[in-house]
Amino acid sequence: MTNRKISLWISIIVLIPLIIWLFTQPIKGRFFDSLTTLISIGQILGIIGITLLSLTFLLSARLRFLENYFNGLDKLYIYHRNTSTTGFIIILFHPIFLVLTRALTSFNSAAKFLIPGENI
Repeated sequence: MTNRKISLWISIIVLIPLIIWLFTQPIKGRFFDSLTTLISIGQILGIIGITLLSLTFLLSARLRFLENYFNGLDKLYIYHRNTSTTGFIIILFHPIFLVLTRALTSFNSAAKFLIPGENI
C-alpha cells in the first residue's frame, strides 16, 4: 500500500473521535471566548493523542493482515514509531492548554492543576 493511502487511513481513524466530540455540544459554545477555546484545544489535543497512542497498540500487534497491508513488518513498525512519537508529543501539549485555562483566572489555580490529586 502506498504511503498516502496509509496516511489517509490513519487520518480517518483520528478524525472519527474528533467528529464525535464535535457533535456532542454546539460548536458556538466550544469556541465562544478565550477560556472555552483553550479548553477545546486541550480536549482536541487529548483526543488526537490518545487515539494515536491507541492506534500504536494495534500496529504493534503483529496482525497478518496489517503486515500485508503495509508491505512488511519493518514498514509497519516505522508507522508504529511515527504514530507513537506524534501521539506522545501531542499528549504533552494537552495539559499545557488546560493549565492555560486555569492561568486566565488564577496563577495559584494553574499551579495546583499540575499537582497530582489537587485538581479534582
